[in-house]
Amino acid sequence: MVIGVLGKGGVGKSTVASQLALYFTTRGKSVLGIDADYNMDFVFNVTGGVVPESIPYFGTSKKEMKEYVGVDIASLYGEGVLGIAEQKFMFSPECMDLFTAKYSTLVKENLSMIVCGPETDEVLHGIACGHSLSAPLKLYLPLLEVGKDSIVILDEKAGADGANTGIISGCDLVLIVTDPSLHGTKTALQIAKLAEFFEVPYYFVGNKVHSEADTTYIRSVLGTEKLFVFNNDQSIARAPNELSTQNNEFFVNIHNDIESKANNELRLERSRKKFRAEQEFR
Repeated sequence: MVIGVLGKGGVGKSTVASQLALYFTTRGKSVLGIDADYNMDFVFNVTGGVVPESIPYFGTSKKEMKEYVGVDIASLYGEGVLGIAEQKFMFSPECMDLFTAKYSTLVKENLSMIVCGPETDEVLHGIACGHSLSAPLKLYLPLLEVGKDSIVILDEKAGADGANTGIISGCDLVLIVTDPSLHGTKTALQIAKLAEFFEVPYYFVGNKVHSEADTTYIRSVLGTEKLFVFNNDQSIARAPNELSTQNNEFFVNIHNDIESKANNELRLERSRKKFRAEQEFR
């Protein structure tokens, strides 16, 4: 299962992603967190701010990744996905491919992290844009086989960037986080439309909800009754590396709902469909 967590900046998507990662580790799952945001809040949260200095940055892996899967260095990511017959990466308690093992770091029991990284020299000097740091996920996620007792949680960049670049096609499910504000819900709707375009299932998550009026407002703007509410637990702000005790219902509801949505083959085919459409558009 690959879960993407998206939303407007400041709505708490990194909080939701990190809390889900911590929850699944307590349920015996092997968790791979992918921090695709330049701010690296996901890895900061789950480590309590103690980020290993030796952690490798996935954003620099483009050349090595293409060599690993056996595609031409100059090829587009889509050409790689379309030209490879089966998934080349593996994450499960029993098996991890060499590339994933190199770029992931075990930060606590049952939880490893891949960090796309902060700005590189190429980004700072205008040779590449910041999106280049997470771009290798376009190849990695479709070709990643996730084991039965494993969960991959992707914390995307703020806003709709992770959706409009098509990276979400490599997810089994997208959680769209919003707060009870006009701008938060506007971005949530924008991401939902993109998820529908790429045919990726999604749910809305209401965060920073203080009252029933907040929940009602979010539902009224998004036009849906299907809303998972993440309780406003202030203790998370002080200790983000500890599992919230006020969100058991949220965790259980998510857990129960996602079990049937994990499908490695469907995720790969969805990504291939996206890349075929890109080729036809050109």
